[in-house]
Amino acid sequence: MPKINVRYTVASKEQRDQRRNYYHDVVRKQFASHLATHHAEKLRILGIPEEQITIMRDRGEGPEGYNIHHKIPLHAGGTNDFSNLILMRADLHCHLHRFVDAKILGLKVGKSRDVVLPFLEGEVCFMQPWKQPGWNPNAPLPVPPSSCWG
Repeated sequence: MPKINVRYTVASKEQRDQRRNYYHDVVRKQFASHLATHHAEKLRILGIPEEQITIMRDRGEGPEGYNIHHKIPLHAGGTNDFSNLILMRADLHCHLHRFVDAKILGLKVGKSRDVVLPFLEGEVCFMQPWKQPGWNPNAPLPVPPSSCWG
C-alpha cells in the first residue's frame, strides 16, 4: 500500500470544528452525489443496491455500511477536496482510524509530529484485510492497490 509522509499539526478546536462542519454540511453530500453520478458501476460492483445509489445521487447520503474518509486528515493539513476523499467500508474506516489515531495520541493543539500514513488512491475502495491470514488490526494495512478505484 502506498504511504505518505505528513506533518501532522493539531489545529484549534474552533478550526477543526469549522472544517468538520463544512465537510458534514456540504462536502460529504456533494461527494456522495458525485460518486453515484460518476462511479455508479463501481458502487454496484461493491454490492450497493440501486436504491442506495439513487439516494446518494439525489440526496447526497452515503450508502449504508460505508464512510467517506479523508485520505490526509484535516488535522494534518488535508482538505475537503474530492481528491482527498475516498468511500470505504465503515469497518475498515474504523480500523484505519485506530491505526492513524495511535500515531498522534497525546499531540496537543498547535504541536506537530511527522507521521507516515497509509494512502489510499482513488475515490472508491473495497477491501477486507481482516479476512486475510495474519491480519493484525494494529499493523499497517496490507492492501493491494488494485482494491481501490479512481
